[in-house]
Amino acid sequence: MNTGLVSIVVPCYNIEKYIERCINSIINQTYKNLEIIAVNDGSKDNTLNILNRLKLKEPRLKVLNYENHGLSFARNRGIEQAQGQYIMFVDGDDFLNENIVNELLNTLEEKKLDIIACNYSMYYSQSEKVVGNKTDTTNLNESSIDFIKRLFEPEKRFCSAWAKLYKMSLLKNMCYPENIYFGEDMFTAHILFDKAKKVGYIDKELYYYSQEGVSLVRSKFNVNKINMVVAAKNWVELCQEKYPSILSQAYTNYYSTMINICSYLCMDKEFYSYYFTYKTELKNNKDKILKSCLSKNDKIKAVLIMLMPPNMYYKVRTILLKE
Repeated sequence: MNTGLVSIVVPCYNIEKYIERCINSIINQTYKNLEIIAVNDGSKDNTLNILNRLKLKEPRLKVLNYENHGLSFARNRGIEQAQGQYIMFVDGDDFLNENIVNELLNTLEEKKLDIIACNYSMYYSQSEKVVGNKTDTTNLNESSIDFIKRLFEPEKRFCSAWAKLYKMSLLKNMCYPENIYFGEDMFTAHILFDKAKKVGYIDKELYYYSQEGVSLVRSKFNVNKINMVVAAKNWVELCQEKYPSILSQAYTNYYSTMINICSYLCMDKEFYSYYFTYKTELKNNKDKILKSCLSKNDKIKAVLIMLMPPNMYYKVRTILLKE
């Protein structure tokens, strides 16, 4: 049985309602050789006080406190302090099944993996949980390209840093981009998967991804979502260099991401400049797009974007959505 130290990094920002549940779910793991690194990223509520209270009772808990710099900054500070042979990331409003560390670590070592991922539940309330990944089955003999292909799924389930256990050596000389404030994981997932020699997936829901308050927090369009287009282009460049067999899938994902973002950019004059940038990119790649594996609906949207200014596309899109 493995006894190596596992570092669990928990970025925290204004989550006083959830942080104690999160930390307790880590403390109560059946695998005990843990260090818990909670990074308070300038919370303005009671988060830091709760962490300090929990720290008094739990010697494995370290609390780092900084001014607000964002999720990537918090994760990087946690990585710098981590002493474990393995590392896991948990968002501070999420929580864990008590066996997640034990199951992932034992499987990772038994199968000689560099990364092991598991399924998750989208948690709305104690009585309402939805399985996150309904398509993938357990596979403990995958390669880098298998995980990179999964990045192209519309749901982007495999982009997240959480619900995975990594060998710490993979994160050497790597950090999360501190100038990015949305889609941070999309800028690192492909790098980690590329560095890994062997990866695996367990189809067990061992991570609880909080959707509480989702309608308030995530309903508005955030202009930082344009980072998703930049990240998708990075994936294309990686495939051009190392994985040409899945390059067409990478391009399809890139075009699809642009088309999806344009559906939001057309709603507000403040974002029109981005719309016109992507309109030009789509027009420059018209033939590739029409010959790609994009869905029929996405191809229609792409052509409409190429032909229409944002205000007109918004009207047409609204009509199509009603039908």
